[in-house]
Amino acid sequence: MIGPSHHWRRFNFLKSTRYTNTGLYSRFVAFCSSSSISSNPTTMASSVQSKEMSPAMENRIKGAIYGMYIGDALSMPVHWYYDLGQLRKDFGQITKYEAPKSRFSGSIMNLSNTGGAGRGSDKDSIIGDIILHGKRDFWLRGGQYHYHHGMKPGENTLDTTLCRLLMNTITNNGGVSSDNSGTTTLVNKYLTEYARFMTTPDSHNDVYAASAHRMFFANYVKIGRQVGVDKLEQSADGHMLLRQCADNDNHNVDSVDGLINVIPISLLASVSPSLSQEVQSQRISEVTNALRKSQKLPQYGNLMDELLRLLIQGDDLRESIVKIALKVPQGGAPLVEQLKKTVNEKPGNDPMSACYVSSNFPVTLYFAYKYADDPKQALLASTNAGGENVNRSALLGAIMGAAHGFDKLDKSLVKGLVEVNEYEKEINQFLEILKPKIQKSEL
Repeated sequence: MIGPSHHWRRFNFLKSTRYTNTGLYSRFVAFCSSSSISSNPTTMASSVQSKEMSPAMENRIKGAIYGMYIGDALSMPVHWYYDLGQLRKDFGQITKYEAPKSRFSGSIMNLSNTGGAGRGSDKDSIIGDIILHGKRDFWLRGGQYHYHHGMKPGENTLDTTLCRLLMNTITNNGGVSSDNSGTTTLVNKYLTEYARFMTTPDSHNDVYAASAHRMFFANYVKIGRQVGVDKLEQSADGHMLLRQCADNDNHNVDSVDGLINVIPISLLASVSPSLSQEVQSQRISEVTNALRKSQKLPQYGNLMDELLRLLIQGDDLRESIVKIALKVPQGGAPLVEQLKKTVNEKPGNDPMSACYVSSNFPVTLYFAYKYADDPKQALLASTNAGGENVNRSALLGAIMGAAHGFDKLDKSLVKGLVEVNEYEKEINQFLEILKPKIQKSEL
């Protein structure tokens, strides 16, 4: 986890002086709480109504996926810049896709545990031998490499790439049946694809993997030794064994990157009117807990799911955000009041947040509300605010794309994505999987 060692426990947009023990923070804003969100299926997405497929709806689904890719890629070069002075020095303002600086003096990747969660020893070889093959040198003490060292302008980071893997798994599975057995089948297949992808050299270009992934594959190796296999996904009990690998260190895992896989699950549900909210909530829980153990992430996942489904059906963005803000822990009316004030604020001077989902998700709503009329402006504002902006911007991009549709996205940003040709094919295939569900609902 990249961020402070404590939580702000007040609901407010807070500004602080530079964080003195690391010299990294010029501003930090957080909405942190240990409260839980009701996951009662009757309270989640209660206003989501089924609609017939239309070109506008398909456009919004496509926009959500491309928005996710665009947001992630824009923020990639300035991921975890907590000193905005350094961001300005290195890039001025991000206005287009950029490559990261090779060296980053604020990086703590060189302090991170190469064999598990958080900070720790660089002597283990989960990083380098099991995942991120050949990239352990970037993690060694004193290196100060950027978290996405060597990536190209317009390239996507690991967690968004893993969401792409989930979307393609859904496509290859022919969708997901509308009962709990369908969710189990999907998660089993995704875990197999995830293990193969992560343990295959050169499957992606990122050099960073968050604590959840490092813990997963530390357990992957441990369990493999216990049962006498090198590749759990290839064993007869592979699905059962892979489900035992997810973990939580109670600090670094309940983070906003754990919400990205909610996006294709929500898009799938948006065209499945017969899907009960109880099954959808269970699906979100299983998907978010496939790669990590978390009680908190499924709760926030239900909020993200409800927001996306409202937008896909064509509801107003700001009105939808208000509905969600009322359900955020320590949010409610005070958060709605704060959000409404942003409309009259000048661009910039925006909050910064760390990785924790309880602090990052409300800030995501802030950017979506303040810049509701302009997807590009919203994503650039999130990018230039620094902090944990990559995964926040991926979620924000999905929100803005769902609200405005693909046609309203900046086409230079679409075309500038490194893998845009592959994305276009995959998105169209995903949409084809969705269409029969929608057509069936029209009968």
